[in-house]
Amino acid sequence: MIRTTPGIILFAGCLLLAFSSAHAESVQIPLYHASYTVSRNDLQIGVAEFSLIRNPDGSYSYKSVTQPTGLAALFFSDIITESSQFTVEDGKPESLRYDYTNSNNSHDDAEHIQFDWSRQIADCHDGKRHKILKIEPGIHDRALAQLAVSLDLAAGRLADAYRVLDHNQITSYRMEREPDEKLKTQNWAYQTVKVARKDAKKKRTTTFWLVPELHYLPAQIEQTEPGKATITLTMTEIKFDITNSK
Repeated sequence: MIRTTPGIILFAGCLLLAFSSAHAESVQIPLYHASYTVSRNDLQIGVAEFSLIRNPDGSYSYKSVTQPTGLAALFFSDIITESSQFTVEDGKPESLRYDYTNSNNSHDDAEHIQFDWSRQIADCHDGKRHKILKIEPGIHDRALAQLAVSLDLAAGRLADAYRVLDHNQITSYRMEREPDEKLKTQNWAYQTVKVARKDAKKKRTTTFWLVPELHYLPAQIEQTEPGKATITLTMTEIKFDITNSK
């Protein structure tokens, strides 16, 4: 679930892999703010800020902002903003609205989805295209789909496929469990649960290192593809809002 921009890869929705519960009917959504660096091979090219808040109406808003830093900022000024509003119904996350914008080209490279579950339709705007799609339970926006993966991991299993509404199309993907691994960076070391999404057609692999003691938030995400640079997202800081969590 990754969108490519000039010089920066936005790992859309990756932080929502964090939210898990041993019992779906009593799912707990931790509120937090997390900071990550974005690197291309060994060169840092950007930073990403992710946050999740609980709204007064009981729904949740997840937001990420990614922008270039250092030398990359001399050549690219894109600020990528992605947000997902969702609720929890019968212990399962349910998309309400999804938005994606690029500060340099907000019209042509934008996506907005409004979910209407009473009519089981999604009103999708993707750049200059507009489409209304039929939806059914289990279909999420790109960000929220990762929450379903996390809930399955907490229950000790992965579904055969996950369905995602992206660019006016409903697609499915697989997440594979890999051997657990201890991950170390300059600032910390965690025992992680490792999962990967493998795209056989593009030979692309996106690997997630999730930290159980941090509510299964990813400490690191890495994308590899033959003939292309390795893109890595690495956590530098995280703060939880315990007061407003429910």
